[in-house]
Amino acid sequence: MRKEVSNKEDWENGFSNPNEPSIDGFRYLVHAVAGKASKISQMIYALSKDNAKIDNSQHIDLLINPEKISDKKIISASVIENDKSATFAEVGFILRCPHKNVLKMSCQDNGTNFTNIDMALSKLSQEKVIMNLDSLMEGTNGQSGISYNEVVLAGETDAGKVEIVGIFIKNNKKGFPVDKETAGAIRSLSYRLNVPVVEMETSAPQVSYDEKTDVEYYESHITDYGMYAYNDSGNRFIMSVGEMELFVYYHDETGNTKKRPMTKSEAKTMLDKIEEDIASEDLKSLTENRAKIDEKIESLPEVTETKVNSSFLPQDIISGFLDRKLEIKSKPDFSKLFDKKFTNK
Repeated sequence: MRKEVSNKEDWENGFSNPNEPSIDGFRYLVHAVAGKASKISQMIYALSKDNAKIDNSQHIDLLINPEKISDKKIISASVIENDKSATFAEVGFILRCPHKNVLKMSCQDNGTNFTNIDMALSKLSQEKVIMNLDSLMEGTNGQSGISYNEVVLAGETDAGKVEIVGIFIKNNKKGFPVDKETAGAIRSLSYRLNVPVVEMETSAPQVSYDEKTDVEYYESHITDYGMYAYNDSGNRFIMSVGEMELFVYYHDETGNTKKRPMTKSEAKTMLDKIEEDIASEDLKSLTENRAKIDEKIESLPEVTETKVNSSFLPQDIISGFLDRKLEIKSKPDFSKLFDKKFTNK
């Protein structure tokens, strides 16, 4: 099957210039970059595939070597605009590439097999589906705030290479990066690549733990034992029996979700609530593992542990000086900022 209704002019004239923000909105071709935890889970998934054929030359960390993006045989990208800006991850690169480099377009995640690049390229060449940009965006479901389209690109063809022309960072409603760690790393690349940083509010739903709930039981598709969870006082308490983890999700002062271990008293309170709220048929995970759970509780801290990042990174200083009200960030001179020597103690 080969379907092409797009044209070179539509593609090359269909995107906004990240250097020139417009009050009429934007449309960008972007490649989202996952954080460390997501990369690890992707690698585990890749190795579990039956037809996995890992090509080490294609494992290019773009946060370290962004200039090598065109060395990637295939690149998963998305087209975003004002009211349909969901992406695979909350930070990434704004791209420019020749129309000939487009291998396939889909109004949802295409499920491209990146675990076997050669197989994926062969399949893409046989099923090349390309539509015009308006049709792509019309078919993209932007209502949920999490659904995104996929545009698969070839890193380089005889028509040219994929290029990075900007960086995007998604912020929460308080104006802070959703993925602070990756945002800090990618922001510093704007100076190296001499490209602008475009900040926008994330389209992903903001989870609230403010409403108090009863304990609920969730079955696991991975282990034989499930998970118990409930909300109270702005916290999400979770007891994952299969992984033998007891932890709490909460929102920090920036509005981002954080995770910490439960305290002993919180865990004991949760045990009481589970026995009070959960029906007998869903208590199997708890009763069959009660001894292990009690042992785990004894290893928990007496008081809340708050992890403090002792590293003092220049990009964190820079982030603090940027005016989050501006969509496009200017490039101020920070040379004086580094006249002093900073030491970690």
